[in-house]
Amino acid sequence: MEIIKKTYPKILIGVALSAAAILSAVFAAVYCNKSNDKYEQTDFEYHFQVFVRNQDEQCTDLFKRGIEDASLEYKVCTEVMQFNDYSEELYRAVMCAAYAGIDAVALEPDNSSQLSYAVARAREYGTQVVLYLSDNDRYKELLQTDPFYNIARSAAVAFAESDRKPGKTAVVLRGTQNPDSMSLRAIRDVFKLHEGLDTDYIWYVDSATVEIDKLTRDIVDSSSMISGIICLDEKSTPVIASSLININRINDITIVGYGYGPQTMKYIEDGVINASVSSDMYEAGRSVVTDMYCSAAGISAYEKTSVNVTTVKKQVMK
Repeated sequence: MEIIKKTYPKILIGVALSAAAILSAVFAAVYCNKSNDKYEQTDFEYHFQVFVRNQDEQCTDLFKRGIEDASLEYKVCTEVMQFNDYSEELYRAVMCAAYAGIDAVALEPDNSSQLSYAVARAREYGTQVVLYLSDNDRYKELLQTDPFYNIARSAAVAFAESDRKPGKTAVVLRGTQNPDSMSLRAIRDVFKLHEGLDTDYIWYVDSATVEIDKLTRDIVDSSSMISGIICLDEKSTPVIASSLININRINDITIVGYGYGPQTMKYIEDGVINASVSSDMYEAGRSVVTDMYCSAAGISAYEKTSVNVTTVKKQVMK
């Protein structure tokens, strides 16, 4: 899609003041109003920015399509900015957006104290902050779209219902160590209802830096009793399955993953992965724009968005 230059004053200011953040982004696209099937130079009521991780995943593409379609409908200009080092660049991007007078930003928060400061400063400058797919209970008052709690709960239910062997369970979460993780709380809430299940081992993965093959070996080596893995990182899910095949442990360990990427779906069909869960990322993208629009417009009497979570199991694929 062509990136359009706009006459809206805030956009021009934003380009000047947030240049550092834009230059550090590995991908940036601008989705704006469409008239007569052509993108036009015109003024827009609001200017938004959405910060995403740089992951070549099906869910990310669907998320951006949802953002694009909703931006056209609301007649707003929305920049989608992807970063390789998301945790490092997020703080800077939020601060730049605030200084540039961006009306609202949407982000998936990390566990950084710097980010807490940036969010507070953004709100002081009048920039609204909307969260999506948050796994941090610290920011629940800002959360509009469904948190990771529902996703993790669905994964835990699929795991509890699986034909697994007795043993220990390892949980792999995206990001850095997070004591406020809603994912862990969701999994433990489900496991309390099933005898013999507990979050015995917890691992955190940053797909940009961690070698997933090594992580899988570390999980297996941590205990001879490992009989199940719940992985809530889309990129890591098929790699963990492949690694278990390579070390001849795939028949001993039940896997429940996240995402519907092609390799994950093939592994489900082959019976390698027991199940995988995902939210409707297209609707999540649309919801993010809706939430930013309502926040920027001061519309408080609206229902918080609920994004459906679905589960695909190997029995369904056969």
